[in-house]
Amino acid sequence: MSANPSFSSFPDFAIPAPRREDDGESRQKRGTQKEATQRREREDEAREERRKKERHHAKLLAEREDAPSKMDSKHPPYDKSYEGAAEAGYYSDAVGDKDVLRYGLSASQSGPRYRRNRGGRVLGLNEGIRIMSSAERTKVGLEISPLGRPYVSRYSSRPIERSTTGASHRLLLQQDDNDQQLDPSKEFVTFDVPARSSDSVPDYRRIHSVPEEGESDEWQREVEALGPLSTFEEEIRKKRIELERTLKTNPTNTSAWLQLSTLRTNPAQGPSGLSLGAMDPAVIAATRAENEVSMSVLNRALAAHPDNAFAPDLHLAFLSAAEQVWPVERVHERWRNVLREMSRSGDSILKVWLAYLDWCEGPGFGSSGHGTEMSAVEAVIDAFTGCLQAMSGIESGESSITWSDKADRWTSRPPKVAESVDSFQQWLEAERDAEARGVHPARATDLDELDEADPFRAVLFDDIRSFLFPIRSPEARLQLIYAFLHFLGLPVKPPDTSTSSPSAGDHHLYWTLTSDARQRSAFWPPKPISRALPWQTVGGEPMEPERPQWLSDPFSPAVRCWLQDQSSMFAGKGRWFADLDEVHPEIIDTEFVRRALATLRPIMPDPHFTLVSFAFESAMAPKRAVKLAKMVLTADRDNLVLWDGYARVERQRGNFAAARTVYATALQAARALRPGGLEFSDEEQAELWASWAEMEWEQGNDARCLAVVLLPIQESLDGLDLLSATDQPLSPPSSSAVLKARTFYSRLPTPCTPSLLSLRVLYAYMADNLDAATRLLLEQSAHLAPESSALEHALQLLVKITHFHRLRHSLPAAIPRSILEQAIDSFPNNTSFLSLYLWGELRGRVYGRVQRLTGHLSGKEFVGGLWSIWAEGVLCRSTFWDAGGGGAERVRAVLGSWINSSARGCAGVWMLYIEFECLMGRFQAAKQLIFRAIASVGGSKELYLVPFTAPMRPHFTPRELREWSDVMLARGLRLRIPFDDYFPPLDDDEPLLDLPEDEELHDDELEFLRERQTLKPY
Repeated sequence: MSANPSFSSFPDFAIPAPRREDDGESRQKRGTQKEATQRREREDEAREERRKKERHHAKLLAEREDAPSKMDSKHPPYDKSYEGAAEAGYYSDAVGDKDVLRYGLSASQSGPRYRRNRGGRVLGLNEGIRIMSSAERTKVGLEISPLGRPYVSRYSSRPIERSTTGASHRLLLQQDDNDQQLDPSKEFVTFDVPARSSDSVPDYRRIHSVPEEGESDEWQREVEALGPLSTFEEEIRKKRIELERTLKTNPTNTSAWLQLSTLRTNPAQGPSGLSLGAMDPAVIAATRAENEVSMSVLNRALAAHPDNAFAPDLHLAFLSAAEQVWPVERVHERWRNVLREMSRSGDSILKVWLAYLDWCEGPGFGSSGHGTEMSAVEAVIDAFTGCLQAMSGIESGESSITWSDKADRWTSRPPKVAESVDSFQQWLEAERDAEARGVHPARATDLDELDEADPFRAVLFDDIRSFLFPIRSPEARLQLIYAFLHFLGLPVKPPDTSTSSPSAGDHHLYWTLTSDARQRSAFWPPKPISRALPWQTVGGEPMEPERPQWLSDPFSPAVRCWLQDQSSMFAGKGRWFADLDEVHPEIIDTEFVRRALATLRPIMPDPHFTLVSFAFESAMAPKRAVKLAKMVLTADRDNLVLWDGYARVERQRGNFAAARTVYATALQAARALRPGGLEFSDEEQAELWASWAEMEWEQGNDARCLAVVLLPIQESLDGLDLLSATDQPLSPPSSSAVLKARTFYSRLPTPCTPSLLSLRVLYAYMADNLDAATRLLLEQSAHLAPESSALEHALQLLVKITHFHRLRHSLPAAIPRSILEQAIDSFPNNTSFLSLYLWGELRGRVYGRVQRLTGHLSGKEFVGGLWSIWAEGVLCRSTFWDAGGGGAERVRAVLGSWINSSARGCAGVWMLYIEFECLMGRFQAAKQLIFRAIASVGGSKELYLVPFTAPMRPHFTPRELREWSDVMLARGLRLRIPFDDYFPPLDDDEPLLDLPEDEELHDDELEFLRERQTLKPY
């Protein structure tokens, strides 16, 4: 009973009791025992080192005590006899725990005497501390612990361990606000602990578990290792202080002012103060406050220095924030003031003008109140798209009817043959007929009586004088002509225009999506005619039915954007990506385009522009294209580019024998003018040879293709007649000719022209293999400028060779995938790369890579995001039309991300979304989208006409359509047919639904309301 207890189980001490060794340990555990012994030896060494530090520290404290203690008088003075105990590592504790804190030392080797109490308690200690092991068992002393439980390592506390082993620190506690002193007369001390709330008690419905004590200790250790962690508000405060310091020394730093104006205390908001939930009324007030703060900072920036008044970025940022706070009229006045002030800034005003035009097309449309001027401008740029439609009908069996009765029926405006019964749809048909009838600007002297209702069709020169300017540069004139052709609906671009150029991603160039229903229908998968079977039997065994290939033709994507060259202009349908595979007369006025091309061809003596005429005629009528090519070559026989266009027209028709004859004739004439072999500087002749070799390679004639590649290097064209003859077999080339060609093509400069590159790559492919051609094109790409047309041409050639090789030979899917991923990374707007990547992944039945690609493109690149809508429809073709399928949801997610991005200014994207919701049967959602669309794109007339169409007409009441027409008039849209001639009169005193009259009116009324609520469609 007088054994010395050991306090090693307390969490304040890091010295555990020594472990006992089990002599009866089995032989299988000796390896584990050896490792444990080594671990214990290391722990003992660390423990001995700690003890030395404790003894040294206690000795220093004992030497400093040279005077009596100034503590409370009831404690005896310090006794010098304790120095020996301190040196020995222990002391006799006769006072209490205060001396432990005073000397900072406690040892487990010796302790005070103890007496047992019942229940394993120790007399004088806390009743919760129990005896765990007696001295007879441990042979070293008594072990005690809370409730007699064994020691667990998670109860150790490193902060307390440092307080016992390291130097002591003074803690300064903050005084309470009440400044109350402790009353020593009280028996206990009260602590200001908040009352226990219901949240502190674990709830049975709580999803996340309460963190345990060990987890909090681990978090404390991580905080100690990483240092103090700052909150988001502290980071914003530090950033604001740094920006203020920078702007104080340099007030003209525009980027610093913009960063200061976009600092947000809410991390979910972006730099413009808007987030995806900005339409939520709960955050409108916070968004408005953030924009007001931004406006205040930007106002201070504009007044900080005189040069800041001419900084376009500051003005545009201020106006962007003002759009969320101010009304439209005030924003328009601010725009006018900014344009007036920036008129002296030089070239920087162009950026402001472009932003002003974008704003006028969107929220600011109609804010100036000059609807007449807008209609006059529209009258200048309209294009003729139809003719007058005449409808008449006489029912059978009307022999007794007179013509006067027929005239009365005609003038009374009843529904005629194939006409709609609804008066609002009749107005829509009449408006579109009138719009198609008078699109071209008419002469004032040639107007007929039908055009008197549309006075804006006659455009005077004074109306367009302010819009005209002289064009002196041939390049600018060429760009204007191509822009004019693109506006007429012809999807052509100037030569060498890369898909990474700003014009390729301009959403204004995709205006045909709003008016071309055929182009919009290409985005949706075809509706299945028959119901898909859930399973089928093969050999008597039920199996999942084989899924057909959903993308059999990758060359006809819904979005066409790639580098246009002769290969794409004259590509046959289903052979490669074609620019003009089909021309729809209902969208393009073919006669007007044909006359425009014939008129502009002499003005612009550009061979590429002439090839556009060939391609247009070939898409309309191939025989007419052949006649046009012969007529043009009669006047310009020495132009090899036109000869190449003539041969490509024959190739597109499938007349390859005639194409070989054209190539041979043109090359013989060119060799007669310039004798000798092919030279590096002869680009036109190289283009002709490359075009011929490409034709033979596409047809699978490898021997003929190799002969075409070897022939231009020879001094004479002796084998040209044999090469152009289709029925004559070819002999293998000689080794000397192959060696000579290898020497010639190896001496080509790097980089070289596209035609010479095509010849060199085809030779490497035919003479060696695909790896040689791939390596050659990748080396060529490394020497080309990023985002250049030459680099895109090289990548398109590499992708084409790899694709055709994959169709004819076995090739691992990883090779074309890596090539396409590199091409997409360089040119994400090139839909030929994207479509071939989709086609390859669909063949492997694994769609994860394509879904990641569509997620990456959505909301970033306009063309790539538009392609993602079509790609998601292709991926989810099997469940797209199902009532509960997930395919439609994926398409809806992509469309939803687009209308919340910068593409919300494109009317075509809104039309796609509205049409998609109508196809899915969600007409109320489509109705809400119409309201949002005209708020974002206020200048698109097609969006205003959607409520009058057949799918949406039943979901708009006559009163709503009348209010809708008032909005069209208020915004200055050009309407050729008045509403009053078709809209029926609206009765303001519409009869309300009467309740059934009965004695028990209250019960009948409730039953009527219940029935009405049940019959509601929402």
